[in-house]
Amino acid sequence: MIPLDGPLPWKDERFVRRMAQDEYRFLYLAGAWLEEDVLITALEGAARGYDIRLLSDLSAARREAERKPMFDRLVLHGMLVTTVRQTLLEWAVCLGDSGLVEQIRQLLK
Repeated sequence: MIPLDGPLPWKDERFVRRMAQDEYRFLYLAGAWLEEDVLITALEGAARGYDIRLLSDLSAARREAERKPMFDRLVLHGMLVTTVRQTLLEWAVCLGDSGLVEQIRQLLK
């Protein structure tokens, strides 16, 4: 989690430097003004070659009517729209740990 002062993290030199330094390829995004700040951040990240995942359950839209069209647009650009629950379960399954899968299911009921 990187706190930023402005709406566009790609204009923040600290953010860009950190992403390049750590060689991140996946970027999980969530936040306020889904159809504005989050959308622009996601599109710019995808243009820079990052694999973008949007956590829909942690993102708030300014206008609820724009939520679904915005998700559709992200999918057209090859980005995944997911939830925290789906992401945690996928990670646990990839680890092959059935106990962890069950713990996550119980935690996220």
